[in-house]
Amino acid sequence: TILEHPQQYDNFYSAWPDIKDYIINTIKKGSPCTIWWLDSSLEHASVLMNDVLKPNLQENIKSTIKIELAMLDPNWLEIEKINPSWISLAKSNYESLQVFLDVFKEEIRNHDWSIDLSLYRYIPNFQGILINAEHLFVSSCAWKNGLLNDDSIYELYHFTDHFGGKEKIDQYKSWFEHCRKENQNIVQPKPSSQGVTFYITSEGEKK
Repeated sequence: TILEHPQQYDNFYSAWPDIKDYIINTIKKGSPCTIWWLDSSLEHASVLMNDVLKPNLQENIKSTIKIELAMLDPNWLEIEKINPSWISLAKSNYESLQVFLDVFKEEIRNHDWSIDLSLYRYIPNFQGILINAEHLFVSSCAWKNGLLNDDSIYELYHFTDHFGGKEKIDQYKSWFEHCRKENQNIVQPKPSSQGVTFYITSEGEKK
């Protein structure tokens, strides 16, 4: 059966089982896996770390994984006007990612994985996850009661589909590449002892 429209999901968490399957299946095949993850506050990246990366870092996986994340600069003052709740979320999730990278630094290096983060300063228009430049889960941001909201319907596009998948993926890639360029002019926030939430892992949990 040939689909004539993108598959839809109510929100990120409805889409996550399929996102996870695409990533895990690629890893199990031993194929290289590239993930471009564009988010506002990086709120959903915790599931990637906890459900996919942590378990596979414990195993002798042969796949090369390259992950690029992009999120709002936690120090960008304009966030206050867009959605004030993103300020604490962005700061907390940024620092939590740094903790994850530090705790699992040796394992990431031994697996020949790379995890990079870019920061951007503009009003987000959508967010999504692009897997191997072929499968795109994407959601549009929308204004609600004066605040920008990113918990919208997700759609799944494929590079080879018949309803504009290639065009959607090219559009997504152009925005992601813009984030990379923006990141070159942004000073990375300094770590603090506050706000670390979902990535902290004890030595006992690592083993």
